[in-house]
Amino acid sequence: MPVNIHGKQYTMVHERIQELISFCRENNYTWSVETDVVERFSTKIICFKCTVTLLHKGVEQKFTGHAEEVYGSTNINRTSALENAETSAVGRALAWAGFGSEESISSANEVQNAIAQQEKGVDISNIKSDKKPPPMMPKTSKAYAELEEMINSVDRKAVAKSEKHVKYLEQVEEQLNSEEGITRFHFNNIKKTFQQWKQTKPEMFKKEKK
Repeated sequence: MPVNIHGKQYTMVHERIQELISFCRENNYTWSVETDVVERFSTKIICFKCTVTLLHKGVEQKFTGHAEEVYGSTNINRTSALENAETSAVGRALAWAGFGSEESISSANEVQNAIAQQEKGVDISNIKSDKKPPPMMPKTSKAYAELEEMINSVDRKAVAKSEKHVKYLEQVEEQLNSEEGITRFHFNNIKKTFQQWKQTKPEMFKKEKK
């Protein structure tokens, strides 16, 4: 049953899940709840994204919720910050789907965690980033020559018809010529994009000489 916090009724996450299951069984819906960790600037902060999917008569609906916790910010978060964040994310996604959200999107679990952190005065703005930036590829890397070759294979006149493609091409050229360079991950994404272009928009590329 809902929990009264400061005069307002909040449902627990497990109650929202029960509502979801009951609703889907009674109305012949197919459902799924998926959670993923969201990358944050510090390993002290754990963030989850939850996606609730409802499928009925070929129509799919998706609802998302996010939640984060700080390791050690409360007694519970000293050992269960991961679980807290995931549970809250699930609760918010279910609320957006309409389960247990009569008075608030937040669940009782989430509000209780927030109050505990506020009482301790947790401020994530004081947490410094502990993420190391990915290494840049040296300019001597063969990847740059490959990237330049990909750019030169594009038919400029054909690309000019698409503002979106022109803008992307300009960004790639800017990165190619910048002193900072690019990461291996970024290079792979650019390469993948050009491969997709060749499959879906072959007219944008120069014809290969036989």
